Amino acid sequence: MKSELEELIEAYEIERAELEKQISEYVSEGDYLYAYRHQKCLGKLNNMLGILKMVFFLFVSFFCSSTEGYAQVKLKSCGLDLTIPSFKQDSAFSDAKQILVRKKFLIPIHSSKSDIEIRLYYYPYFEPGKTVIINCDGNKFKILHYNIGYQPITDTEPRYKKSKNLGPLPENPGMNVLVFYENKLKLKDYTWKEFFQRLIDNHFFDLIPETEIKKKVKLAHPDIIERGEAALYVQIKVGNLFRNVKFSGGYDAIALDIPEYQNLSNIYKILNQIQ
Repeated sequence: MKSELEELIEAYEIERAELEKQISEYVSEGDYLYAYRHQKCLGKLNNMLGILKMVFFLFVSFFCSSTEGYAQVKLKSCGLDLTIPSFKQDSAFSDAKQILVRKKFLIPIHSSKSDIEIRLYYYPYFEPGKTVIINCDGNKFKILHYNIGYQPITDTEPRYKKSKNLGPLPENPGMNVLVFYENKLKLKDYTWKEFFQRLIDNHFFDLIPETEIKKKVKLAHPDIIERGEAALYVQIKVGNLFRNVKFSGGYDAIALDIPEYQNLSNIYKILNQIQ
């Protein structure tokens, strides 16, 4: 049974979808004044929805941490018999940045039917971004790769070949969202068993937050300078458990004397095998 808070969030989600639809219709009809007014309403609704989701996830995280904390997980999926010694749950990243979810091109990770799923959201400095999904489909693992682009709605020719137009960007009705590349990729260098074992060995499923790792690095090396890198957000689903890993910068090799940073660095390299 859903809680009243969950039902309220669901109602706001429905209202947001309707507003986005109306904005798209107004833009297509050239009625930019009404599109602008509805966009302001959408912004307020998104703020309220973000607050409600944060309250919900904080509640869930507190409840889970107080009853389960770090838990061992055993899972049979796609022919693999996996044992994750320690899985730390946390609150899910907001889907506010996941434009493919917001445009209903992809379902949220918590709605996925796969027993195990990893989603990688890349946000480079000078590119729109991309999404990579690893999950179990039937009896085999698959990798899906989506590049994202934006194009003014006034452009009559598609900017990218074989792109799919998802309609206006909610924050900017004058720009369309395009998925311009989708391909099934193969895992490089590793078997799937080795891939997951390397993640387990580097504490992918129970590593402390990146912010705490960076504090440890700065404490050991006060003068170290962080390199600017593309932001990478990772959503993880194992059964009914969820957690996140974030990468937003790196350090020189000197920081590898911090075990947790070495784990974080190794995880980043492993995940880069499937970009």
